[in-house]
Amino acid sequence: SLLTTQELEQRLTVADAERQLAEERARASEALRDRDDVQQMALRVNGMGLWVWDLQKDRIHWSDEIYLIAGLEPGFIEPTLQRWLQMVHPDDVASVRQSTLQSREDGSDYHQNYRLVWPDGSVHWVESKGKCQRDSDGQVVRVVGVLADVTSRRHSEEAMLRAEKLAVAGRLAASVAHEINNPLEAVTNLLYLITHAETTDVARTQAQQALEELMRVSLITQQTLKFHRQAGAPKLAKLSEILQAVLALFRGRLRSSQIIVDLHAEQEVSIACLYGEVQQIFANLVSNAIDAMPRGGRLLIRLRPSVDWRDWQTDGMRITLCDSGTGMNRATMQRIFEPFFTTKADTGTGLGMWVVAQLVERHHGQVRVWSRQRAGSGATAISVFLPMGDALTSDIQAGLD
Repeated sequence: SLLTTQELEQRLTVADAERQLAEERARASEALRDRDDVQQMALRVNGMGLWVWDLQKDRIHWSDEIYLIAGLEPGFIEPTLQRWLQMVHPDDVASVRQSTLQSREDGSDYHQNYRLVWPDGSVHWVESKGKCQRDSDGQVVRVVGVLADVTSRRHSEEAMLRAEKLAVAGRLAASVAHEINNPLEAVTNLLYLITHAETTDVARTQAQQALEELMRVSLITQQTLKFHRQAGAPKLAKLSEILQAVLALFRGRLRSSQIIVDLHAEQEVSIACLYGEVQQIFANLVSNAIDAMPRGGRLLIRLRPSVDWRDWQTDGMRITLCDSGTGMNRATMQRIFEPFFTTKADTGTGLGMWVVAQLVERHHGQVRVWSRQRAGSGATAISVFLPMGDALTSDIQAGLD
């Protein structure tokens, strides 16, 4: 039978709608492909690879860049978690596996820095970030992430750490020289007096005084050498003892700047740490406090047991340094941990607080800063939390390799 005009129009309308829908789908598909191409290009230009973990099918996809970052030809092996862990440095496998499984279980974002061992035996640092995707029921169904080779960045950071340590040693040199010069002058005077002593008892007393002055020189020398000596593994230490060693090196500057130091330790317990690195943290903080009080002032230092404010579960020691110096404005506070940022145009390297943050992070700790600038009542308080360190040995050692 022949179609009526109305039916024909309806069919034409439906056909036109289907054509428009097909065109829209084609444009959307093309736009999606373009977007994926742009994303892949952006990742490739930045030396990053894309990985996707489908938890429902337990399948993992790696882009070609992932293979290249691992030192492999694209498609050389099947992408599985087990095969990937086989390429991870043995000292990092446990932390990578734990972080990966935790992200899968609770849906938390994934962020890890660890090492890969290439087939040729070379070691490369990588940084991996992932984000979980959930279904309508809130279940984690997919983890999408990126991977980047950060070996060059790690080497640069280590070079800056070494450079700043040398700079700190240079700033300490004047104080140490002053501290050594004083007892040496006393020894010289006492030896002169001994040669002109009228009795043996007087000579013996003056010799004892000379010996005590030489012991001062020996103590200062030992403390200075400890600053440069780096242990290969964390050891138990009391932070108050490290602080006292640092303050001894700065005694000359503190005295000449007329700065009173008040150090108090409350219920202190030993923690596992790298002595040299913690000493460098304190040396930077004390040096900054002295610079902030050119006309004298007071430096309060408190140590007490505490917990990590980020999770309120990790036990450790908190060290708070508060100076009555000039303080910092908001702009400086926002940039204080940036490398090469300094307010000391003539003497600063701009690496001091950056190094503090890096070394505190290496110990799985945290540093926070508060400051105010007011006429006659400026102040800066810095709080450093260092965990007990029961499980730090492998992680800190990994950062030194």
